[in-house]
Amino acid sequence: MVTGISGIMLSFVAFGFLPGVAAVVMGHMAQKKQPLARPFWLTGLITGYVSAAIGLITGIFIIGFFALIFAGFSEVGADYRGGF
Repeated sequence: MVTGISGIMLSFVAFGFLPGVAAVVMGHMAQKKQPLARPFWLTGLITGYVSAAIGLITGIFIIGFFALIFAGFSEVGADYRGGF
């Protein structure tokens, strides 16, 4: 549950994917070992899946943003002939 909540907090800066995956794995392990602690592992699973999804989407946007920036730099540099 704690890693899922921290994963949601970190997912908005693209670091929430790994804690989200850890929360999902630990939530499924707790589901098998502690069936009476259902509210805790269910909260961990939900927040883990949400943080993994938000972290993945944020990471894709960041990679796309930098790809567009570098594509723009290469396009600007193509017209430059050098000299003064």
